[in-house]
Amino acid sequence: MENEIKTFVSYRLPGKQDFTTLASSKEAFIDNEVDLTSDNTFFVTSFDKKVVFHIQPEVKLTNEFVYCDFQLNNSPKQTRKTAHAHQVEAIKRKIQSGEFDKVVLSRIKLAKKPEDFDPHIYFQRLCNQYPDAFVYMLYSELSGLWIGASPELLIKKQHDSYNTVALAGTRLISEPWTPKEEVEQQFVTDFIVGSIKEKSKKLEVSPKKDKVIGSIKHLMTNIVFEPYLEVEINRILQDIQPTPAVCGIPQQESMDYLKNLESHTRSFYAGAIGPVGINDETALYVNLRCLQVCKNDLALYLGGGITADSIAKDEWIETERKGKILLRFLSNNSIEEE
Repeated sequence: MENEIKTFVSYRLPGKQDFTTLASSKEAFIDNEVDLTSDNTFFVTSFDKKVVFHIQPEVKLTNEFVYCDFQLNNSPKQTRKTAHAHQVEAIKRKIQSGEFDKVVLSRIKLAKKPEDFDPHIYFQRLCNQYPDAFVYMLYSELSGLWIGASPELLIKKQHDSYNTVALAGTRLISEPWTPKEEVEQQFVTDFIVGSIKEKSKKLEVSPKKDKVIGSIKHLMTNIVFEPYLEVEINRILQDIQPTPAVCGIPQQESMDYLKNLESHTRSFYAGAIGPVGINDETALYVNLRCLQVCKNDLALYLGGGITADSIAKDEWIETERKGKILLRFLSNNSIEEE
């Protein structure tokens, strides 16, 4: 069947040893919504939720890969540092005028693809180095080849309850938190809690803690809730996605603004990705720390939350640090992190 494969995904859930591979001879079915009550489906959504891939596997493997001839895309345009700085200042002016509380700005960084780059080996390196991340390798003829290691859970089913997190703020492990990160993360917590509390008969919000991946850390609040009706879970997902951790406040206005401000299309970056009803697991993650494998380059999608206290130079450095999480394991000679 390998020569007939048009779509596959290999993924490893956080805290698990084994990875799962799903493959199909059919192209991914495209729809406009995720159904968390469905079964045996892997979902991938674009940031704006207008494109939703449904992968329904014909083949399911454990700790094995499938292979096919990749049809890779051309490289997108890289974001210039000066353009990024101007965008940060434009967002700050909007915040100061009261239009937004926070906006998450993204950029594209191109890295030359090593001649010996093997996506399967790279996927395994990410699994080994980031045991608490959702690691995946996704390919379809429509999407191209994507690889990522996300630290951020979007929604996970646990018996009758669901789990989500508010994750934001980025510092090196050795650096103390500042009010900028505290405020940024609290925006996300308040938004998620506000979106689900009226639809839930149980809601538990844990104290915030550090979430570490590589040499950087984020602030994270764990949220457990039980909806009044199971059928409401899809509405809750629609309400919270995209969260202020990857978009902004207010939500729709931020999405509209970013569409005009950013010079690139986010595609699957900051969308949702994960299995629903596969191996008794339903868990979607925010597609962060991801890259698209192109013909000549690796296109890294990197973002950071902009608030009234943001400094353009520091925001650029933050995205560089996030990029190194992906870049340092491209070859046997690791790139040192800051």
